[in-house]
Amino acid sequence: MKKPYPIYMHNLVELVWKEEKIREDWRTALVCPMYKKNDPLEFNNYRGIALLNTIYKVLPYCILDRIKPISEGLLGDNQRGFRPNRSTTDQIFIIRQVLQKMWEFDKVYTLFVDFEKAYDSIHRPTLFNILKEFNMPRKLINLIKATMGNFELKIKIASSTSKSFKVTSDLRQGDALSLILFNLVLEKVVRDMNISEGITLGLSKIGLLAYSDDIAIIGDNIEIVKIHCKKLMDAASKVGLRINDGKTEYMKLNRRDRTYRHRESMNVDGHIFHRVPQFKYLETWASRKIEEIRLDTFERKVVRRIYGPCLDTGTKEWRIRTNKYITCSKDQVFQGKSQKED
Repeated sequence: MKKPYPIYMHNLVELVWKEEKIREDWRTALVCPMYKKNDPLEFNNYRGIALLNTIYKVLPYCILDRIKPISEGLLGDNQRGFRPNRSTTDQIFIIRQVLQKMWEFDKVYTLFVDFEKAYDSIHRPTLFNILKEFNMPRKLINLIKATMGNFELKIKIASSTSKSFKVTSDLRQGDALSLILFNLVLEKVVRDMNISEGITLGLSKIGLLAYSDDIAIIGDNIEIVKIHCKKLMDAASKVGLRINDGKTEYMKLNRRDRTYRHRESMNVDGHIFHRVPQFKYLETWASRKIEEIRLDTFERKVVRRIYGPCLDTGTKEWRIRTNKYITCSKDQVFQGKSQKED
């Protein structure tokens, strides 16, 4: 009689946990390139999606459940990516609060940092040393090493599949452990930066915000932002991370100086970062024109209440908001508009 599936899985994971070795067929992942946007003939416009062994995926979650309580005691408040009781909403709210408050009273510089292939660049030996430095249990470190050791990839395009090749410097894509391991690596980077200056918001001083690898460096003058960026580049290079100059941009927000100079830039140790009037951070727009955002939001709410469905310019989704207290029709609205014009 065959064993029930849960019992078989339990015995298999228990064996891996005891021996700290995984099956050979678990070490190979199939990568399928997925088109993102822009020119389809450009290689960089594709993202590789790794397909892991289905049975293997149970093991990382067993390890993850034991790492989470430890990592929560290590990660700082500036990191809100993939953590319990935290979301992108919190980070977006903080960014907008900083921009709005500083718009009213002072000026603020925000540098939005993009790492070049962040998850694919982590040095594994450095990762294991960081886990030891954070006093992670040896059993968990050995199991993490087992999941990442002798890792191989195969590339599948249409009906063709390449030969397998080894990967020695990255976090396994599609693995449940990758997100939390990256957060721990970035926590080490932030600690080495030793940021002491930033924007004061209430009782808090904010110099850096992070949602996984989406980082924003904030300061009330450009020199502070440059110093923090230099510290970030130096600390990040030790773990294998490199800043993508082309996608790293900054905003300057100043109520007294609303002029925007095209191609104005910031030079940090030879790295050129261009200034932009707005930046899409965590799929929402951060803008220097706060009053325009407020007006746009108000107009969408009015249109939504009058006409029903309307296109949300932020999410590109159709949203419906009904209100039984609004009884005017479209004809009445247009009639009122024409009378006003007359």
